[in-house]
Amino acid sequence: MGKGYRLVFPRPRSVKIEEIDVREPDKGQVLVETECTLISTGTEMTAYTGDFPPKSLWAEYVRYPFVPGYSNVGRVVRVGEGVKDIKIGDMVVSLAPHVTRFVANVDDVYLVPENVSCEEAAFSTLASIVLNSVRLSRVSLAESVVVVGLGPLGQFTIMFSRLGGGYPVIGVDLSDFRLRIARKSGAHRIIKGGDWNNVF
Repeated sequence: MGKGYRLVFPRPRSVKIEEIDVREPDKGQVLVETECTLISTGTEMTAYTGDFPPKSLWAEYVRYPFVPGYSNVGRVVRVGEGVKDIKIGDMVVSLAPHVTRFVANVDDVYLVPENVSCEEAAFSTLASIVLNSVRLSRVSLAESVVVVGLGPLGQFTIMFSRLGGGYPVIGVDLSDFRLRIARKSGAHRIIKGGDWNNVF
């Protein structure tokens, strides 16, 4: 058994790094050494601050001590018996938290193509959440889409809505920086929040 470290929110507005035991992988499992993780600013900031109503869905999800993170990319360092499609050295993405090493079932990790960097792969969880949302919304060919809020999720929404045939895809935000990124992400039009007379 080896050692690893994980990030923990012991209580609201408190962070610590905690040493953990990491066992060897069993049959059908892999041991992964993390290379990078993505901070989900909305989810993790809410969990960190504890600013949510006591009887909300947030209160059911965030139980302190809380281990944040769900966009982990790492290298497989050991494979358990029966693992065939993943080998030592493969880069994989998973829903593992901010942790240095972890064991996962082989069905819970996904191979990262060689031409995709660790940093790019770390966005796959957020991208998949947005892709599912856009697909469930059933955006039709030449149907207009308005995306209000152009953080990472909003940028993905613009990309996937445009790929799905949405037209025009319109991005709305207060931030000039985010609006410029939205143009690069594929928005047909952008609107500065509060400036409804000036669609550029």
